[in-house]
Amino acid sequence: MKAFDLSGHGYVEPVTISNPHGINLTAYAVGTARDLYVTIINKTHSSTNAATDAVVTIQAQGFTSASAASMVLTDGQAGNASLMTATLGGASITNHARWLGKWTPSIPDTNGSVTLTVQATTAAVVIIHAAGAFVGPIQIDQSGALEVFATGANGDIWHDRQETADVSNSSSTNWNGWTDLQGGVLSEGGAAVVKNQDNTLEIFIPSTAGEVYFNHLLTPGAAGPIWVRAATASPASWPRRTRMAA
Repeated sequence: MKAFDLSGHGYVEPVTISNPHGINLTAYAVGTARDLYVTIINKTHSSTNAATDAVVTIQAQGFTSASAASMVLTDGQAGNASLMTATLGGASITNHARWLGKWTPSIPDTNGSVTLTVQATTAAVVIIHAAGAFVGPIQIDQSGALEVFATGANGDIWHDRQETADVSNSSSTNWNGWTDLQGGVLSEGGAAVVKNQDNTLEIFIPSTAGEVYFNHLLTPGAAGPIWVRAATASPASWPRRTRMAA
């Protein structure tokens, strides 16, 4: 359920599979103009003497790949479908602790394709970021919600975030409301907001002192209003605002 939740942001895309070795494998794709999510499930297992690792190449059509990352769902023993020790992104999901699964970055091939090995009795969620769709005052976080940034008249960076993703003609009631990030650094121009390979967001500003400062969200898709005042941010969510020497 969590794997499909991670890969379910966008619109269903058609998938054509070339499978010359006849491996029992299926794939699903969901995408937007910025991101393409592909879920690959290798259904082979040892109880039928058919456990086979699959080398999969994803070739997106009409989508220029710039970077990619994957997250694997496995029980820790490829081909064994009887274990109850599943992890997603290297971490288990329990009822009493926060899930700490991580994306594993990968580099697309020169032709834009992404290649990975999906072991027997495992599934992989692959996210592919489009080239040229990383920078802007508006970004989409891992939950699919819009995050918007603006420079106020006083030079502070302001932020607003959707409460619920994928809401058509989202009204003001679906937004948290504008919040002044403050932090003691004034911006001389607009903010540049980028999405990392693990879907965390980073914000860069040119300060009135002639220096560049940045701040970033450490945990992708954190619940609630994730952007807070940089000067008072908790170490678990945001580091302090950092100066980059020019």
